[in-house]
Formats: sequence, C-alpha cells, structure tokens
Amino acid sequence: MGFALMLPQKMIGPSQWGIYGTAQAILTSVFMLSDSIALQAMVNFGVIPERRREALTISAVTHLLFCALCGAAVYFGRGVISTILNEPQLAVTLAYFPLVVLGFLLRTYFLKVSQISIDTRATFYIEVAWSGTTVLLIAAGWMRHAIVDANDMMMISAISSGVSSVIGLAFHWRNVRFTSTINRANALQMYRLGLAQLGSAVTMVLQTQGDILILKRFASSAVVGNYDAAKRFFRGFEALRDAAVLLIYPAVAKLAAERRRDELVKLVEKMIGFMATAVVPIVLVIWLGPADMLFAWIYKGKYDSAAMIFKVLSLAALVLPFSMNTYVLGALSEARQYFRVTFVSAILAVVAMWIFVPMLGGEGAALGVVVSYLSLAILATRSVLRTVPFTITGALGRWRDAFNFVARTWRGVTQRGSRR
Repeated sequence: MGFALMLPQKMIGPSQWGIYGTAQAILTSVFMLSDSIALQAMVNFGVIPERRREALTISAVTHLLFCALCGAAVYFGRGVISTILNEPQLAVTLAYFPLVVLGFLLRTYFLKVSQISIDTRATFYIEVAWSGTTVLLIAAGWMRHAIVDANDMMMISAISSGVSSVIGLAFHWRNVRFTSTINRANALQMYRLGLAQLGSAVTMVLQTQGDILILKRFASSAVVGNYDAAKRFFRGFEALRDAAVLLIYPAVAKLAAERRRDELVKLVEKMIGFMATAVVPIVLVIWLGPADMLFAWIYKGKYDSAAMIFKVLSLAALVLPFSMNTYVLGALSEARQYFRVTFVSAILAVVAMWIFVPMLGGEGAALGVVVSYLSLAILATRSVLRTVPFTITGALGRWRDAFNFVARTWRGVTQRGSRR
C-alpha cells in the first residue's frame, strides 16, 4: 500500500502531507501505547481457556477508556498541540482525530483476538479490508480530484479503518464473550503486565514516531512532508529486516532452549552476514545511482529534498544487520537487556535529533535515525556477545554462504523451469 500513497502525496503536496503525517504519528503513538497497556496482556492471558472471557473483558474496557481519553485529549488540546508544533492548520486536521480513533478502535482489538485464536484467515481479511479500502478511496478521490488536503486523508483513514473494524467484528462477534465478574487478583496481574510493558512501548514510540514530532517542532510542514516521503522508501529496509526476523526469532528461541550453542553462534553470524550482503549493495546504489532523478520523476519536483533525506536514512541500513541483535535478545528472553538497549538508543536518538534538526531540518532527523540504529547495533551486539560468543569477522565472512545460498536457489529455479 506504500506505493498507493504516492498518489495522494503528489495530489496534496508536501505541506499538507506533512500535516497529515504529523497527525498520523500522534495516532500511531496512541495505539502503540494502548497495545502495551491493554491488548498485549489480553494475548498473554487470553490463551488460557478459563481466563479468556475475563481477559477479553478487561482489555476491551481498558482499550476503550485509554483510546477515548487520548482521543478527547488530542481533540480538546488540538490548539495547544498546533502551537507547540508551530502549525495552525494542524488544529483543523486534529478535529478529525476522534473519528479516526473510533475507526481503528475495533480493528486493533480484533487483530489481537485473531492472534489469540491463531486465526490467520481473519487477520488477512482485516488487513486486506483496511489496505484495499484505502486504495479504492484514493483511486476514487484521484479520479474526482477530491483529495486536496490533510483533512481528506484523515477521512480516508477513518473510513478504511472503520471498514476493517467491521470485518473484524464479522469474523469474531461469535467468538468474543465478555463476563460481568472480574477476579481482582487476575485484573491486577494483567495491569501489572501492561504497566511493565509501558516502558518498552514509550521507547518504541520515541524511536518510531519521535522523529516526525521533533522535526515538526522545529521545521515547516513541507519539510515534514519531504521527510515522510523519504522515510516510506526507507521502510523497504525495515520490511526486509522484519521478514528475516520472522525466521530468525523462533529459530534462536528454539536453539537457546535446547542449549545448542554452536548452532546458535552460526545462526547469529549468518543473520548478520546475509543481511549485510543484501543491504550494502543497495546502499551503494542509492548513493552512486540517480536517486535524485528517481524522486524527481516520481514526485514531479514537489518533494525536492526527499532524495537527500533518503540517502542519509539509508546509512542506517549499513548497521541494520547488527541492530537485528535486539531481536536476538528478545528470543533469548533477555527482557531487561532488551529494554536497556532500546531505551538508551531512543534517548540518544532524541538528543541527536534535538541537536541536528534545528540546523539541518529533514537531514537532521535522518541523522537521528542513523544514531538510533548505530546505538542499537553497538549496544545489542555487546549484550548478545555475553551469551552467544560469535565473532564480527566470522559474521561478515558469511557473505560467501549468502552468495552460495543464492546460487543454489537460482540453480534450483532454473532446473525446475527447464524440466517443464
């Protein structure tokens, strides 16, 4: 869906897109915090059959109250927020905030219910309803020339998330059963878990949304629009990382549980080596290739600084293979080390942005992201080395394994093709 968003980006321009991006950063922060406080505990305790109704009820009430309070706070405080972020038009856009919160409310809840039930079919259709409706509304708006500002994008977000919520309700209304009797000890146990996870959630909010909000504090909405356009391209690296983590995380957890240390060392080294082999050539192409011409062709000159911002962001990908050790920490159940690493990294990133953004604008925010990934890479790698004694030279030397893997895969594909 990222490519579909290029169309409205061009239609409304960088200034209005920056306003919309700022509103979305606030919205995402609210639901990330609600996930930690209310919804994740539902997954932890809802998998126990005798506690499922209670978990569904407590999380539903907490999720509803938290999102309602945050939505009201943003709505009634929109004037103050727009003053802090130096954008008078943001107050108008945030007037739509409660409507978008309402749209996402059931969507996020039912996605967690799907997770409890291990219902991948429901998850797929909930996601497709959201992305598909968004694409259809954008296409309709483009044909009618009806998407002109950030407010129109907020309405699209509200409608598409609302459709997704309805699909979630259609799948789960028979499975979700609430209870009127709540065990006080069980409720406290869930809330303690939620509060314990809140620190990590705040850290993640700072890392993933803090750049937009800090940038908006010091720069114009047009700069934020350019930065958001560049960051959407950078998410290609993050998607590559997330795909690898889906395979690495359970494998690390399994090997660690079975105390197969030698295999664990090889796995971590291959993770780093394979990822480095993938991202380093891409970063070289970004810096040596015609990135400026590409952005100019896509956005027709409207996002003139996005290419340079993307180049700076791409530097963070160079340390992405080592920053993936944060997920290794999680798979090793090193919860305290994981929190320390991510917390320190988030603080360093915020400090870096606070220093660089006033001087460099969007490029300064991108440097903050580079600092975040670099600190994650250093701190997480040091922590993992205490348990998994791999070597940096051994990890980087795994590029040969990566090339051999690609060669074997390619030979297999071509041989199957020739047999046909």
